[in-house]
Amino acid sequence: MDGKETSKEEAATQDDLLMDLKLLRSGFTPTPDNELSLDGYMGAYLEMNKFLGVMGPIFNMVTSEVESKVKILQEHRKSEDGDHYTTVNDMLSFEQKQAHGGVPADRRGQPSGARTLLRLHRALEFVTEFLVLIMRPREGFFGGQVSRLYGATLGKHHGWLIRTTTSTALFTIPAHATIMQRLAKGKTEVDESVREEMDQVIAAMKAAYDLTQKLYQQYGYLDLP
Repeated sequence: MDGKETSKEEAATQDDLLMDLKLLRSGFTPTPDNELSLDGYMGAYLEMNKFLGVMGPIFNMVTSEVESKVKILQEHRKSEDGDHYTTVNDMLSFEQKQAHGGVPADRRGQPSGARTLLRLHRALEFVTEFLVLIMRPREGFFGGQVSRLYGATLGKHHGWLIRTTTSTALFTIPAHATIMQRLAKGKTEVDESVREEMDQVIAAMKAAYDLTQKLYQQYGYLDLP
């Protein structure tokens, strides 16, 4: 048996992965009529959080933020107004009407759905490009690449102190090979079918981001405090 065959046998399949790629793809994929299910989005984000949770202490703040924001959206979804939180567009439309065209206010002691989802939306851009970097590594120092990626995406929305602290801390992120092992439960290579599925997941995440970005722009909510 030659080295190529051995490598193929040892490559991680979808069953070896820490997260369910099919759940991610379906949750982030907009419907044929260009709607984005809030339940699907939240479920996909929590599934992604399994991966972010093994990235080391630097990602602890991210995973905690995801859990808290999803919990707020779930509370809105379970409330008496839950039917207005079926899709992202439904939610934004409802909260804008409740605010009489102004900035959505807190509801039942919880931050508005629009404000809450905006935080997840901003983070999604970083997470999506982070996955691209993992699946298509480049030459050079991985920690520096992740730090620059943060600065070009999520870091744009953070204050100077958080941005500087996070950018510096990301230089200590585990090496690319270590991250692959955590993603694939100990294996450093993934099967080609996994790469193809991951490409579809990334495409779905980008579609979810683009649609949400467009909706927030339409409602004038991209800069909610």
